[in-house]
Amino acid sequence: MMSDLRKGKVDLILVTDISRLSRNISDFSEILKTLQDHDSSFLSMKEQFDTSTPAGKMMLYNMINLAQFEREQTAERVALGCHARAMRGLLNGGHEVLGFDKLPEKKNSYVVNEEEAHQVRVIFEAFLECGTLNRTIQRLETLVIKPKAKKNRRLKIVDRGLWTHQILGDFLKNTAYIGMLEVNRRNKDADSRHLKPHQQYQLVKASWPAMERRRLQGAERRVFLVSGIIRCKECGRPMVGQSSHGVKNVHRYYVCSASKGDTFTCSIKRIRADEVEEAVNRHVSLVLRDGRYLDQVAARIAHQGKDHRSSQKTMKARIDKEIRDCEREMESAFKLQLTAPEGSEALKFVIEKLESLGKKKVALQKALNEAEESDSNVVSLAEVRQDIEDRVHRITKGWAKLPAAQKRRALRRLIQQLLISPKGLDIYYYSSAIPESVPLGGLSKENERPAKVIPLRARGTSFQGSKSSIQNCTSASLVTSRGLEPRSPV
Repeated sequence: MMSDLRKGKVDLILVTDISRLSRNISDFSEILKTLQDHDSSFLSMKEQFDTSTPAGKMMLYNMINLAQFEREQTAERVALGCHARAMRGLLNGGHEVLGFDKLPEKKNSYVVNEEEAHQVRVIFEAFLECGTLNRTIQRLETLVIKPKAKKNRRLKIVDRGLWTHQILGDFLKNTAYIGMLEVNRRNKDADSRHLKPHQQYQLVKASWPAMERRRLQGAERRVFLVSGIIRCKECGRPMVGQSSHGVKNVHRYYVCSASKGDTFTCSIKRIRADEVEEAVNRHVSLVLRDGRYLDQVAARIAHQGKDHRSSQKTMKARIDKEIRDCEREMESAFKLQLTAPEGSEALKFVIEKLESLGKKKVALQKALNEAEESDSNVVSLAEVRQDIEDRVHRITKGWAKLPAAQKRRALRRLIQQLLISPKGLDIYYYSSAIPESVPLGGLSKENERPAKVIPLRARGTSFQGSKSSIQNCTSASLVTSRGLEPRSPV
């Protein structure tokens, strides 16, 4: 209609009520201006206003203002009603997800579809086994498991039975499978300070049961404390927890994660989880109990910092020499430029040589500035020691009373990575005293950057039951997570 109005095809807009034309003041003002620009008008059958007078215009805008107030108030009532329903764990629309159905008489909740529930469990188990979305999709295509399609819709990818990374990722993160409901999910990443209470994101108990695997009941006994941070030093792959059931007990292991068909040449095929966790627990206790341990750490960091400064000094001397040599060559080239005939090939060669030497000098000067900046950034060893000690104190406070799952989360605040090899266990700690800009092995002053792995590793000399031990060693052969690239399957 507005398009025809601008083309001059409309002389009059007839409405039964002024609120039927618009219920937004700014929108109505734009419509009214468009009518005036194209010599058109509107007429309301219910209200009769003479817009040619100031009083008529005032009454007209008052009516639009009231209509806008009514619209916004109605929207707020609906939002509050939907929020109250959601807080009780009820649905506010939407279609079913795989594994659940809606009953005609109870469309505000889910009921478990037992046939699809089996497929849901297969999908989660396939992802845990494959480890990536891409491999999981390939597995699901082989098993002929398709996403749930909505009725009477055929154009969407999901309704054609195709998995994508987005569809599978949303499926795996859907809280409906754990019996929880996300309220105001679209505001999950929004700043809650700018939202009303009924607009803020919350996670509440749903009105339907969780779809959990029965064998996970009582799984607290089989929580793997260092899962997610332990890797195989030889192949670089993460190590995952696995359980095997004996006659009387459940045995826990850490094994290299692998997809079907992968083979490895790692020396360690698997290792008992109890041995690794016992070694880590005792090591953390040692750090807290023996203050001399942290003194040794500080001493080794100081030694490495000394080596770092020595190498920086040698590098700066080399760069200084290269800059002086470059300046001498530039001086010789300037002399040749003064004697070379104008327009000759020799002059062109000299000019190109000068440009090349100029770029080389700029690069050398930049490298020298970086070396001087790195050499000047020196941190107090007391700060590094205190940072490590504070982290350990926070971890070990009430450690014995923590459930296994909370112990795992606590360890991740202290330990960045564990590398396991036939020679033992390497432990890399977090420290806020080492900024991101400083190479591993150097020291720097405190700043607000994210934590960095400290130049230290602790090695377990053996893994023989209760005889496993942890000792401090230098970081000369330190391997960071950045240098661990998984090797291709043999």
